[in-house]
Amino acid sequence: MDQQEQSRWQPTRRQLLWAGATVGLLTIAILIGYRYHITLWDWIKLLVVPVVIAGGGIWFNRQQRERELKIAREQREQEVEIAERRTQDEALQAYLDQMSDMLIPKTDQPSLYKARPGDSLSHVARALTLTVLPRLDKDRKARVVQFLYESGLIDVNRPIVAMKGADLSGTDLRGAYLSGAYLYGANLPKADLSEAILSRADLSEAILNSAVLRGADLSEADLSEADLSEADLSDAHLSDAFLFRADLGEADLSGADLRDAYLGDANLRDAHLSDAFLRGANLSDANLFRADLREAILFRADLREAILFRADLEDADLSGATGITNQQLSAASSLEGATMPDGQTLRGDEMPNGPTFEDWFKDKKAREEGEKNE
Repeated sequence: MDQQEQSRWQPTRRQLLWAGATVGLLTIAILIGYRYHITLWDWIKLLVVPVVIAGGGIWFNRQQRERELKIAREQREQEVEIAERRTQDEALQAYLDQMSDMLIPKTDQPSLYKARPGDSLSHVARALTLTVLPRLDKDRKARVVQFLYESGLIDVNRPIVAMKGADLSGTDLRGAYLSGAYLYGANLPKADLSEAILSRADLSEAILNSAVLRGADLSEADLSEADLSEADLSDAHLSDAFLFRADLGEADLSGADLRDAYLGDANLRDAHLSDAFLRGANLSDANLFRADLREAILFRADLREAILFRADLEDADLSGATGITNQQLSAASSLEGATMPDGQTLRGDEMPNGPTFEDWFKDKKAREEGEKNE
């Protein structure tokens, strides 16, 4: 044991005083007991009641103190919350007043409606917007977006206020109507856009990781190079959507309508596409590593150079799929029950490990040889 450990075991002055007082009291009790024939058990019975009362009083006082501290803490938190809400309301109202004032034409200043994207007036409006958003909660952020959209300031055909880099994280836009909105490069991680109407919207390069877009209408939307990793897009409408180089890693696209969507060079690694409707979709060069494509409809889909390594294609419909090679199919983890590009359904009810590409290929080769012999 070194010197530091030895010093750690040395009693403190307070401990020595308590030990001395205890020994002294015990000595006095023993002397008195010896003189008046009072045993140790008699002393214990005599002292137990006051000790219990004292202990109960200490416990009660402590509980009361803890309750008082809890109530005081809750009151402080409530006061802070009320003050924060008031601050946010004031910031939002000031922003809306400034923006509304800019929309009204003046003799020395044109209306924001007549501003051109990139001019000084639009820059002022953008600066005000980017400044106020980080100070607001998810509901007030949604009010800013709705104001900009309804004022025609983020229209895809004539975007006056650029939203690139705008902090819209966690924004609650459930069921919002934002068809044709210009949200290029906006930061929307963990935003709730379920059931929102975003058809023909420009969300290219937008940050939407872990966002909720369940049942949202994104038909014909531009989502090129958008970050949709781990996003919930189940049952979303993405027909004719442009998803070139979009990051959909681990995204939930189960039951999504992706007919005629362009997913060229998109990242769909570990994506959930079970029961997805991908008829005529372009998946050329897409990364579908370990993707779940069970019961997916890939009728006439373009799968040129797509990575299907360990993809689950059980019961998927690949009939009419173009650009798919034997090498791609052999890399899939399962093809049981899948309808192959030539229309053959691959069954393996009697196979312990399920059917493989090799089974289909051998059967196809045999059929082709049989047709030649005929």
